[in-house]
Amino acid sequence: MIPPKFTDISKDTKGVFDDGYEYGSFKADIKKKFRNGVEYICQTNTSLDSMTMNGTLKSNFKAPQHGLTIDGSYSGGQLAANITLANRFVKETKIVVATKFNPKTGEASGDLKTSYQQEFINATLNSSLIGNAPVLVASSVIGYKGFVAGYQCTFNTASSNITKNNVAMGYQDGETEFYVTSHNAVKFGTSVFRKVNEDTSVGVQMAWDRLNGKKVSLGLGGRYKVNTDTSIGCKVNDNGQIGFTCTSELSPIAKLTFSALINAAMPTAGGHKVGLKLSFQL
Repeated sequence: MIPPKFTDISKDTKGVFDDGYEYGSFKADIKKKFRNGVEYICQTNTSLDSMTMNGTLKSNFKAPQHGLTIDGSYSGGQLAANITLANRFVKETKIVVATKFNPKTGEASGDLKTSYQQEFINATLNSSLIGNAPVLVASSVIGYKGFVAGYQCTFNTASSNITKNNVAMGYQDGETEFYVTSHNAVKFGTSVFRKVNEDTSVGVQMAWDRLNGKKVSLGLGGRYKVNTDTSIGCKVNDNGQIGFTCTSELSPIAKLTFSALINAAMPTAGGHKVGLKLSFQL
């Protein structure tokens, strides 16, 4: 098996708790893909609390025969561009040059991201490109017969110190996922995912911060595919907050997602929110 990247560990569990929950906002996405391989995406996000709107324009070009992908975006006055080369120099490797530039302030940033995956291992090494002392972020995940162990660290070349130490261990086989994680030996977490059948999946998340009291936070979530066009999700945490989401395909090109957050612990205190997302694939 090829294990996941360190940043993709517990991906299925995170999907149960994150996908489709758009509290406090109205979002609209329009995607259009052309025959020449270019795709344009226009996104708007309106906050229902402040009634402010921001937008993002993205473009994507792929040339699979050359292993080349070019992404560009403009949002909040900032330009971003990513150039990706896959399997060009060594098989199963990927090199990404990611840049950002703000024309108003003149601020710029850049990163070089590399990854390598093979049977039993998935490794990454990222480095900032702008500045006298780059920051390195390295990770490695090994896997064998479903058992997975990973390590991620951040190294500041200016101070010659490792500023982050993250560890993860667990098991996954496509239907079941279980992980235990540690972030700097301060924040600890456990996640469990189970695909009950083709239509139903459930997840559990637990977290503990040893510097912020002894309370363990707990979350339970689940998803159910009602039919080919509609799916629903629900989650609840130990603070008495209940989340609900429903996604329905209105037509072959349109999809609507509705979500709501209910403060069940203190229903008269407020904190209830709704969200809506409308997506078009032209």
